[in-house]
Amino acid sequence: MNRSIHIHLCILMILLFTSCATHYNSVGYRGGYSEIRIDENTYEVTFKGNGYTCSETIKRYFLYHCAELTNEKGYSYFIILNKNIDSAKEITGYNDNVSTVTRTTGNGIVKMYIEKPEGDVVYNATELKESLNQYINRGKNSLM
Repeated sequence: MNRSIHIHLCILMILLFTSCATHYNSVGYRGGYSEIRIDENTYEVTFKGNGYTCSETIKRYFLYHCAELTNEKGYSYFIILNKNIDSAKEITGYNDNVSTVTRTTGNGIVKMYIEKPEGDVVYNATELKESLNQYINRGKNSLM
């Protein structure tokens, strides 16, 4: 195979795999984030991946959305009261074309604060967003 065809095939494979990856956006068919308000400064936050999203990406997107939501609501710090990262296998397809897909979901209760609370694991929302920003795939306009 000549070099030009090999390069084009590599580019095509990269585009194919990245088009299926979960982008950082609100929940839709291919996954995404959602939140449910519990009280003024407490939310249940969820990030759902698709069959191509690894658990490490789910953790990063979950934490990023917690930080983003904290800033959007006018708070600076947050703690996670409980957090679960779960994977579930689903069988998809029809007739003889059956396959198993693993989908991972991150979920937790997030409490937000204006001032830094006492505790072992307190996240500074702005700093966390800055440190995770390089890992966030926002889709078509993303550099990733």
